Amino acid sequence: MAKDEMSINKNNPEDMISIGLPEVEKKEPPEMETEALPGFMQLSTVEMADAKPVQQPVIKNTAPAMPELVYDDFLNENTITAIISLNEEMRKVLAAELASRGVAQRILDNMMLKTLEKSALSSRILRNTNWDSEGNLRADGSMDVERFFKNLTGGDIMGDMDTAIADGLSCLMLARLKAVKAGLGSDKYGSVKSALKNKFMVISAGFGSAVSSYYGEKVLDAAIRMGDENK
Repeated sequence: MAKDEMSINKNNPEDMISIGLPEVEKKEPPEMETEALPGFMQLSTVEMADAKPVQQPVIKNTAPAMPELVYDDFLNENTITAIISLNEEMRKVLAAELASRGVAQRILDNMMLKTLEKSALSSRILRNTNWDSEGNLRADGSMDVERFFKNLTGGDIMGDMDTAIADGLSCLMLARLKAVKAGLGSDKYGSVKSALKNKFMVISAGFGSAVSSYYGEKVLDAAIRMGDENK
C-alpha cells in the first residue's frame, strides 16, 4: 500500500528522498533514433528546476598548470570511454553514500534513473542512455555507453564534443545533488558532498591526470557549485 502523503516522516531519509519519485514502470525501449523519452514522468516534490547545462564560470588559478584535454583528445574513443567510466564510478560512490545513510536500494535506483531521464530532456548526449543495446531498461540509472557514443555522432555535437560532454554530465550530477539536498536536507547533503570530493581524489587517480582534471573541474566541481547556490 502506498504511503499517504500526510504520513511522510521527515526524519526518515527514505521517505523524504522518495517523495515525487514514482516506481519505474516497464516500458518498451525506444529505437536508437527516437527523438524523445517515452512516458517520462517529471520529478515533482524533489526540487529540480528545469535541468539545464551548467554554465562553466571563469576561475583564476595560480596553481601549476595541470594537463588538459584538447579537442583532438575527444576524437579518441578511449578518452571518452574513460570519462564515462569515471562518471559511472562517481554514480556508484553517490549511491553507496546514500545507502549508508539509510536510503533503500529501490529508492536509490529510482532516483538515479529519474534524474538521468530528466537530464536527457535538455542534453542530447544523454538521450535514451537509460536503455541498453538489447532494449533493457537500465533501472539503476547507469548510462549505456553505446547509445552515448551514438548521440555524439549526430548534428553539430561533433564540433564541440568537449563542451557537450561536460554540460551533459554536469547537468546530470547537478540533478542528483539537488535530489539529495531536497530529500535529506542541507546537513546530510554537505556530508555527502564532502564524501564525493574525497573519494573522487582517490578514484580519479586511476584515470590519468588529464581526464581527472577535466571531470573534476567541468563536471563534479561545476555541479557542486551550482548545487551550493541552490538554497
